[in-house]
Amino acid sequence: MRGRKPTPGRVTRPAAPPCPRELTAEERREWRRVTAELRDAGILTRADRACLILWCQTWALREKARGEVAKIGGEVVRGPTGGAELNKWYSITRHAEATLLRIAGELGLSPTSRARLDCELPDAEELDELLAAAELLEARTTEKA
Repeated sequence: MRGRKPTPGRVTRPAAPPCPRELTAEERREWRRVTAELRDAGILTRADRACLILWCQTWALREKARGEVAKIGGEVVRGPTGGAELNKWYSITRHAEATLLRIAGELGLSPTSRARLDCELPDAEELDELLAAAELLEARTTEKA
C-alpha cells in the first residue's frame, strides 16, 4: 500500500499472549523483553501472537548470524577460489534485520508506527523529571572524568 497509512484510534488492549513452548531459550528471552515493551506502550493484543513469534525467531536468527560473522572474522571472507566474497552469515544477518524492520512496523516497535498507533507517551512533568535526572547523572559523570 503506497502513501500514508490510516491512523487507527486508541484501543483498550488485553493481556499479552502466553509465550509459546516451541520457542528456544533465546527466543523466549526476546519474547519476554518485547512483550513487556509492547504492554507498557499499551499496544499489545493476543492477535499479535504470530507476529511476535516471527519477531522472536528472526531476532534469534540474527543474533546467531552476528555471532558467526564475528567468529569467522567479518563481512568479507576468502572464497573457495581464493577471492573475496560476502560472508554467508553476514547475508543472513542483513536479511534478518530487514525482516525485523518490517515486523517492527507491524508491531509498533518503530517510531513511525508508534506515531500512527497514537501510543501513550509520558506526560510533560514525567519527562521533565527524567531530563533532570539525566542531566544530574551526566554532570556527575563529567566531574569524575
